[in-house]
Amino acid sequence: MVFTSGSDGIYAEALALHAEHKGKLGIRSKVPLRTRQDLSRAYTPGVAQVCREIAKNPDLAYRYTLKSNTIAIVTDGSAVLGLGNIGGYAAIPVMEGKAILFKEFAGIDAFPICFENYETDFVVNTCGSIYCVSRSGNRTENKPFTKSREPGFKSNGF
Repeated sequence: MVFTSGSDGIYAEALALHAEHKGKLGIRSKVPLRTRQDLSRAYTPGVAQVCREIAKNPDLAYRYTLKSNTIAIVTDGSAVLGLGNIGGYAAIPVMEGKAILFKEFAGIDAFPICFENYETDFVVNTCGSIYCVSRSGNRTENKPFTKSREPGFKSNGF
């Protein structure tokens, strides 16, 4: 990796920040879980009624779940910033950064999905399969797919 002159300090600070916090992104509950009643409403048995309602009408997932305000940030790590093809593992810090930008500046919950697979069909099909948990997706930090594959993302919200 090429370090630019005068950047050594920020690089060291970034490594320390990431090590201290074990990344930049975490999941926090929106509801308290202090009592048995809290747990019964948030999980079982109360959550069963929420599931039954969504089973009858899948659009209710937008009302009752994180789906209304969550996106997936998808990469195969093949074209990350100025770093090139660094793979899915090495792309995680960048995708975490994008996720916190979505949260801080737009109020959108975003979660990184990083693949160690560069096969277009695999990425498109997998994203289509996980679409039910997020409102849409942000395909980023990838080499461009062929035009014939792009509709696969758009039809699934990605």
